[in-house]
Amino acid sequence: MHSVTGKLNKAASEFAAGEYTGFNVRVGERFYNRESKTNDWTNYSAAIFSNNQSQIQFLRDNLIEGAIVELSGEQIKIDTFTKDNGEQLITLELVNAKLGYISAMAAGAVSKPRQQNQQPQAQQMPDRQGKDRVWTHAELLAKGATLEQINKMPIFEDDIPF
Repeated sequence: MHSVTGKLNKAASEFAAGEYTGFNVRVGERFYNRESKTNDWTNYSAAIFSNNQSQIQFLRDNLIEGAIVELSGEQIKIDTFTKDNGEQLITLELVNAKLGYISAMAAGAVSKPRQQNQQPQAQQMPDRQGKDRVWTHAELLAKGATLEQINKMPIFEDDIPF
């Protein structure tokens, strides 16, 4: 299993795939190349599919520029592309990709208002201090937690509509 967490530099592209809707998600991971003594990038892509209309709408609303996503896949496929100038671009494609986490709120996006029959989470669950307090990813990021710290914590989100 391979996984990567990153920020979307542009919104995912949507495409039709038979009875499914697909979303092509692309993220990059920066690293220091000791040989060239430069900052370089490893580019990743993943295709996420759904035929559930609520899930499709959720993905449309949240796979936006600036969103933070965690993607995983069973294998990695190397895709190469040669530009007109001869430069070769390499992308690592996550095969049988799954979306493990998404936070468009970190991108500064405004969440949609809830339906009238739903109450905000803060009213449903009193703010508890102590170890039984459940924090959202957005709250942890706002408090300065790093993605590495968050990924090691058990996090539960109830706002996903499926």
